Amino acid sequence: MAKGTHIAVVSIPLFSHQSSIIEFCKRLIHLHHHIHITCIFSTIDAPIPATLKLLESLPSSINCTFLPPINKQDLPRDFVLEIELTTAQSMPSFRKSLLSLCSSSTSSPVVALVVDPYASQALEIAKD
Repeated sequence: MAKGTHIAVVSIPLFSHQSSIIEFCKRLIHLHHHIHITCIFSTIDAPIPATLKLLESLPSSINCTFLPPINKQDLPRDFVLEIELTTAQSMPSFRKSLLSLCSSSTSSPVVALVVDPYASQALEIAKD
């Protein structure tokens, strides 16, 4: 990744949220060509196939990272709780991913974090 302004973006494991984040990133890159973005997605069992399809069209200045999947069998059968617990259980992996991005010698350090409203725990981690 070339040097420039580096932004990390975090989303929850719902296609509607991930696709919105990806579209936001594409527009941001279109307006500011010097920006590089890393999208960080939590997953349940595996990345969402529709998201993988959407990633095929991304410009090279947008990279995506999928956090290790959370096993769906370990989650309650309630949809809202499933998303909340997946996001919460992904936070240790998010911390490692963010630390890796911040200490990488191949890219510029992360200067901003855009967080899905349902992944607000990421803001507390970023403060560290």
